[in-house]
Amino acid sequence: TEVGEEGTESFTVELVPGPSPVVPGDPEGLFRLLSKLLENAVKYTPADGEITVRVARDGEAAVLTVRDTGVGIPADLAPRIFDLFVQGDHSLDRRKGGLGIGLTLVRSLVELHGGTVAATSGGDGHGSTFTVRLPVIPSPAASGIRAAALPAIPARRVLVIEDNADSRLSLRALIGPLGHDVHEAADGVT
Repeated sequence: TEVGEEGTESFTVELVPGPSPVVPGDPEGLFRLLSKLLENAVKYTPADGEITVRVARDGEAAVLTVRDTGVGIPADLAPRIFDLFVQGDHSLDRRKGGLGIGLTLVRSLVELHGGTVAATSGGDGHGSTFTVRLPVIPSPAASGIRAAALPAIPARRVLVIEDNADSRLSLRALIGPLGHDVHEAADGVT
């Protein structure tokens, strides 16, 4: 699926064929780590750039990859990218610059779920790739456990409140295809 509108990034979600990996954990924490990675990609990718999100299973791990064609990670920053208060390009408008805690939060959430996170980049101007690996719940066939029916998740009305228009668009593109009725607002007043 590709989403975009004039003046915004191209956003692609790749769903790998086969059974979806099931990850044990806190849904809110997992949602937060995904949204932080997407916010980061949107923040550092120019309007004509591309952001790709991919989810696949690799053995006993679910692999989430967020790749962008943005400013990249300078070589001197790469070893510290997940450290507290580390920030990328300081020439960014302060409204976009953040506090330097987003990727630290991502690493913490991933580690709390028993996983790992890594960042790679070709350097300045060559985009970034963030790869999250989380343990999956073994399939019933592999574990010898009889499959229990998982309850269907009913469609919900979801309100996305986000002042960053690109982040709102990205979140809507992720949530809507799951069958939810998604509404959005730039703040709590509108």
